[in-house]
Amino acid sequence: MKILIIESDPPDRLAEGAGGAQPFVDTFARIAPDVEPCIAEPYARPLTDEDWRDVAGVVFRGSGVEWNTADARAEPLARAMRQSFDRALPVWGSCNGMQLAACVLGGAVGVSPNGFEGGLARDLTFTDAGAAHPMFAGREDCFAVPCVHRDEVTRLPEGACLLAGNDHSGVQAFFYARDGVDFWGSQYHPEYSVAHVADMLRAPRHGGRYADLVEDLSASGHDAQAAIRVGTTPEAQAVEMRARELVNWLAHVRRRRGQSDPVTFRFGDNPQLCDELLALVRSGAKRATCAALRYFSAGEPMPEMGRHDIATDWDGVPQLVIRTSEIVICRFDEVTEAFALAEGEADSLEGWRADHQRYFARNGGWDPAMLVVCERFDLVEDLRPR
Repeated sequence: MKILIIESDPPDRLAEGAGGAQPFVDTFARIAPDVEPCIAEPYARPLTDEDWRDVAGVVFRGSGVEWNTADARAEPLARAMRQSFDRALPVWGSCNGMQLAACVLGGAVGVSPNGFEGGLARDLTFTDAGAAHPMFAGREDCFAVPCVHRDEVTRLPEGACLLAGNDHSGVQAFFYARDGVDFWGSQYHPEYSVAHVADMLRAPRHGGRYADLVEDLSASGHDAQAAIRVGTTPEAQAVEMRARELVNWLAHVRRRRGQSDPVTFRFGDNPQLCDELLALVRSGAKRATCAALRYFSAGEPMPEMGRHDIATDWDGVPQLVIRTSEIVICRFDEVTEAFALAEGEADSLEGWRADHQRYFARNGGWDPAMLVVCERFDLVEDLRPR
């Protein structure tokens, strides 16, 4: 499986030994030996069709340049990201990579008012959406992960969904799944080991100001007390845990490629409604569906951009193959008329609200502020016998 890693530092910095994609290469080798990493340097030359050949997913790494992703000097990187999005490829972004996505998609970045966050980002907590999102499968809430950053996302793009944050930076992870874009990203670095971060902070340009932190970081893999002082445990530094988000992103890439069993589901909450909704999909009237976020927090698999799912009848017999084309998480009372009409079940937003209020009320409760997962999809195949 070919993963294209976009080098985010210019050639002069790389020649000085700064940055580099090696942490991703090393981490992928340990968590997914089937991954074939390939590296492209958009600051050296524009990417060509040959660079994109057979690519399954794209990674944008961090950067140590003096400018942020809103600066015109970041345009070579932004161009590469737009190319990734135009090809509808799944994209991961760490640190600068997440900030770049925010800018490309219409958000904003700036210097954090809380200053530099280095060593480990501590006490990261999930939003309600983050607790249900597959990015964090196997990750416990209130966690600590390697990080080194000055800038942060100050405004999310419209349609993006916040997944995690902490007191230092409110946006520590988000996803975006609409208009053909399939992006997951974090402000922190799941590709970095704690030892790698210690080496970064040990660099002469920091003037020794992080000496005590470096000492604890260096010892935290075997010294439980040092690990506590920096906000982690030796066990949490095992690559399968600190790179949990990358493990999950690669699983997402494989699901998009059909390399895992499809998710099966039923429309509605009774046999009659299930049959009616299947008929609406077959007729072309229904190309969207909506569910309460709490259903996915309880363990039901959340929709994923580009994944093929199977809709069954009430008895579990496969009926349709659909492909997710958009995911937006919002409050019930923020659902748009365009989405409501795409569900094909009512001829107005008011009718949609009345129907879905009754549906949610009988399935765990309704509130106008409740979070709902709004999914658009394409019909791929009708499995009904001919």
